[in-house]
Amino acid sequence: EADIDSDRDFGEDDGSAKAPTQDEKAVRMGVQDKWLVQSQTPWRLNDESCTLTIFQNSTDGLIKFEVLNLGTAETLCVTCTEEYYDELCEAQQKENGLRGPAQIDAATNALFKLALEERAKQKEGVDGEDDEGFGEGGGDPAESMKKLFRRSSTDEFGEEDAADVPCTRLKTRRASSSDSDRWYVQTQEPFVLKGERYTLTVMTNAQSLIRFEALQLASAETLYITCTNEQFDAFCAEQDAALSGPARVTAATQQLFREALETLEEDAAG
Repeated sequence: EADIDSDRDFGEDDGSAKAPTQDEKAVRMGVQDKWLVQSQTPWRLNDESCTLTIFQNSTDGLIKFEVLNLGTAETLCVTCTEEYYDELCEAQQKENGLRGPAQIDAATNALFKLALEERAKQKEGVDGEDDEGFGEGGGDPAESMKKLFRRSSTDEFGEEDAADVPCTRLKTRRASSSDSDRWYVQTQEPFVLKGERYTLTVMTNAQSLIRFEALQLASAETLYITCTNEQFDAFCAEQDAALSGPARVTAATQQLFREALETLEEDAAG
């Protein structure tokens, strides 16, 4: 019988081996490009509330910046070399006398400002070929509720040949393909699944659907599930009667992901 968990380990072990390093976890999760989450913080871009996630790939000397707009559920991404970002930081120190966190924030703002200006020059708006909808899985969400989809931090998003350019163009991933099914971010909070730390983003839309995105901090891999409000209500109703409010919702979300992972592993085992 194939040992699925040996390749897709989410933190369960028998205690016989030492805890893996972050790099070892990244390889075991199948994220061969060694992207790791460095930080995730509140952010403002063009006076809009966002979340900024920074990934680093020390193997290739790259840094990836992803800004999730909390109002539109749109994600903007820029990847650059470590050397290019260091130059931006040095410029903030020389020109504005900034150091420490203020220097880093200013350099990141400058990076996105340059990327937005470049995109405007090239007339590549959000409806251009750079956009990507969620779209994975397809079909009726009610029929694919327990299907767990995975995306590494570099799957077809924001990637050019970064070895040849110091900074990639700005990439946009929209949470919907039209205004009629627009997604909105409801919450974003820490989340633990099978002993591993995640950031969980919950989105909803006017079609009574809920999307859960769990970004694993150790591997930079994202797990996501879409279901109907009724389906999630049913998961909540199955929880221990002693649980209420946020505790019941958290337990239901964990059950949703556990069952999806089990189904995925069963499918992989044949």
